[in-house]
Amino acid sequence: MNKLIPALVFFTLLGAGCGGEATPALPAGRSPLLCTAEPETSDIGALIYPINSKYEKLGYLGQIFTALDCKDPERAKRIFGFEGENYVAGITLTWGADGPSINAQAVLSNLGFTKTADGVWHMSQPLTIDALQELRQLFQNPAELDRLQSTDCINCG
Repeated sequence: MNKLIPALVFFTLLGAGCGGEATPALPAGRSPLLCTAEPETSDIGALIYPINSKYEKLGYLGQIFTALDCKDPERAKRIFGFEGENYVAGITLTWGADGPSINAQAVLSNLGFTKTADGVWHMSQPLTIDALQELRQLFQNPAELDRLQSTDCINCG
């Protein structure tokens, strides 16, 4: 019994002050800093919002996808390239000669992208937040993201 008392004291102290609500864990890639940090200003005066490391190679899309991961479409709409409810700046996605997977090609076609060369797909119409969510889902597949060689914002200056 005497050996049990120190263990009970330890566990009581460990739990002290922890009553009530537990802090919920944030989903992967959804940190308070990424979701609430103010944008930085680039050398040319553009606002640059934080990008989740999994989207680093996506540039402006990475900023948008990070905001969408945070479940904050209004934040996404403040990112350069939006006019009202639509992303209009333009996107070129380059996979190289192998091109995107068959699944990715179907998603891109459904979103209004057109193939302009082997492995190169160009946004041919404005994208709504829902369309950007669908594009974001495509890049949740690490294999698809790894295959992507580059992105380019067509009208970003």
